[in-house]
Amino acid sequence: MYEERRDLVGKPVESLQTMIREIAYIDNDIAPLITDGIYGNQTATSVKQIQRSGGLQQTGVADLQTWEHLTARYLNAVNRLYPESLTTRLLPGEKVEYEEARDIMFIVQGMFLALEIDFSDTPKVQATGVNDSATQDALRWMQDRSDLEADGKLDIPTWNALVRAYMLSAKATNRGLPLTKNDGTDTR
Repeated sequence: MYEERRDLVGKPVESLQTMIREIAYIDNDIAPLITDGIYGNQTATSVKQIQRSGGLQQTGVADLQTWEHLTARYLNAVNRLYPESLTTRLLPGEKVEYEEARDIMFIVQGMFLALEIDFSDTPKVQATGVNDSATQDALRWMQDRSDLEADGKLDIPTWNALVRAYMLSAKATNRGLPLTKNDGTDTR
């Protein structure tokens, strides 16, 4: 049984719970969750179900492998539930260009808004769904810190760097998800 941790709360947990809830709409083997922002027993149980569906070790802890599997399942669920409404995938080599409107930009901008809590130098963005000048500045900021080409365009390496920063930020402030390394050792 997973021991409830009241210090694992906040937006990252709400994001995890929201994604699991969307997956549960199309997969009866995944228990739906109430999005309360607390990583408690129900969340841990649902995470184990997600892990089982991906052939991963069932720990109830959202490690990087689990997060990657969860994200893929979530995108699949959203695209099945709302086929005409969201385009959240980036194909290899694809970039979201300047001033391009894409649904994935809402997610990117949301992660940057969350990073502002922990990193005062994070460029300020608004959730517009457009790769506007403020978002381009934020993407360049992330690319610079990740040794990527700082062109202000969203591509898969930039997305991966942003997700890692978002996850690490959540862990570092004890608001987010419990993380383990791929070998199962705790990173706390």
